[in-house]
Amino acid sequence: MAYNRGVFLIFLIAEFFAATMMLGLVIGRFVETTLGYLSGWTVLGRRFKAASTPARWDWVAQTIKVGTVRYRRCLRLSAEPEGLYICEASLMRAVPLCIPWGEIHQARPALLDGKNAVAVTVGTPPVATLEFPAVLYRSIQATVQQRWGGTLS
Repeated sequence: MAYNRGVFLIFLIAEFFAATMMLGLVIGRFVETTLGYLSGWTVLGRRFKAASTPARWDWVAQTIKVGTVRYRRCLRLSAEPEGLYICEASLMRAVPLCIPWGEIHQARPALLDGKNAVAVTVGTPPVATLEFPAVLYRSIQATVQQRWGGTLS
């Protein structure tokens, strides 16, 4: 009789962990979808989905505000001739973006986490607003200038 209780207890614990994992996956997917819509990443992904990702990333673990959502230290960026690649680097499955340089405009001062930042409008007509820390934005500008002699507003 004690053997049956032990087997039952092991089975019950296994079921509990399986149910907890499933609930975690459902909640994670819900949060991922909600953040995508709140930030505008979903709309950006439909319009600027990257066909592939760069072999190397120029900036990793970056904080950027996309729409109303701040992605804290989880974005990778790369400046390539075709545009700015932005890829979310955590467990969420956000679509990697490639935003053409001509679609990034109207740079203006902003604040991000209480520090100087630069807000830009993406798309014509506007699709979303991105806010970069000022230091990161200047680094992107310098990289574009150095590699291709181009300018970023």
